[in-house]
Amino acid sequence: MKNNRMVLHAARVLILLWCTAGISYSQQLTVTGKVTDASSGTGIPGTNITVQGTTTGTITDAGGNYTLDVPSGDAELVFSFVGYVKQVVPVQGRNRIDVQLEEEMIALDELVVVGYGTQRKSDLTGAVAVVETEDIERVATNDISRALQGQTTGVQVHGSGEPGANPIIKIRGVSSFRNNGPLYVIDGVPVVGTADFTTAEIESIQVLKDASASAIYGSRGANGVIIITTKRGQPGSVKVTYDGYFGVQNVARRMEVTNREQFQEMNNLARMNDRSWPAPANDSTSPFFVDSIDTDWQEEAFRTGFINEHTLSISGGSEQSTYNVMMNYFDQTGTIEGPGPAYKRYAFRVNSDTQKGRFKFGESMY
Repeated sequence: MKNNRMVLHAARVLILLWCTAGISYSQQLTVTGKVTDASSGTGIPGTNITVQGTTTGTITDAGGNYTLDVPSGDAELVFSFVGYVKQVVPVQGRNRIDVQLEEEMIALDELVVVGYGTQRKSDLTGAVAVVETEDIERVATNDISRALQGQTTGVQVHGSGEPGANPIIKIRGVSSFRNNGPLYVIDGVPVVGTADFTTAEIESIQVLKDASASAIYGSRGANGVIIITTKRGQPGSVKVTYDGYFGVQNVARRMEVTNREQFQEMNNLARMNDRSWPAPANDSTSPFFVDSIDTDWQEEAFRTGFINEHTLSISGGSEQSTYNVMMNYFDQTGTIEGPGPAYKRYAFRVNSDTQKGRFKFGESMY
C-alpha cells in the first residue's frame, strides 16, 4: 500500500513537470525572415536585429536572412543598420517577419557649396564639413573664425581673448613653417587674411579640409578653405530685421595668492634657509616685517568687460530684382583695467541681384 502511494506521488510530479515544460516551451518563438532595401529589394547583410529591452539579438547573413529565438510572442524586434532608418516591429505571435529598410537621406541630400558651384554631399569624395547657421548665431563673438570653434572636427581655433584680436585657425593641423591659416572665400571672392564681419550676415559656411576638396584653389587652398555665403534679398515686401544682444565678461579663473601672514611665513623660512635671523610674523618692529601687501592686485587689475552688438537689415525686391542692406555696430571692452584694450566696429554692406533672361547680375559692397 505504501509503495502504491509513492508511485502515485511520483506520477503526479512527472505530470506537473511535463505541463510546466510545455508552458515554458510554448512561450518560446522562433522567428525567421529577410531584411531588404526598400528601393532595390536586395538583401542587407549585417543588419542588427535585437529584442526590444533585452540583449538577445542576431545579424543577417550575406543574403539578408535571419533566424532569432524570441522569448515571447508579444515582444518587439528592432532592425537597424548604418545609413538606414531604424524600425521597431511587434512580433504578434508571427513566425516570419520580412522587413524593408529605407535609406536615411537627410545628410546625403544636403547641398554643399564648392569652388565651382553646389553639389550634393553624397556626390563628393573630399572632406567637406557644413556648419549650421543656427549654431553660429548662438555664439556672442565679433568674428567668424571664433564662431567656428568646436563646430566641426579637424578645425582648431586658438584665441588670445583680447577684444578684436583675430584668432589662429588651423584645419587638420600644421602643414608648413610659415602661414597655416585657411583661405577665406566670401561670395565667391577669395579674401586675404580673416573674414571680419558679423555672423548675422552669414547664410551658409562650408569647410573644405583636404586636397581633393580644395584643389580648385591651388596652392592658396593648401591649408584648407572656408567658403562663406552671405545673406541675399528675397522677393516680396520690404522686410526689416533687428538683431542685438548685450553681455558681460569676466576672468574665469584667477591665481591663488598668499595674504600678508602667509607671505611673512614664507619669507621667514627663506631667511632661515639663508641662515639669517627670521622676524616673527606679527612683530611690526622688526626690520624684516612684511607690511602693506594685503592688496589683491588681481582685483585691482581685472574688471568686468562688456560686449554688445546691434544689427539692422532691410531686404526685399521683386521676382527680377532683390536687395539687402545691412548695418552693424559691435563694441567690446576688455577685462583689464585701463584705457584698453577695447574694440569697436562699424560695418555697412549692400548687395543686390537682377535677373535678365538667362543672365543674372549682382554685386556685394562692404
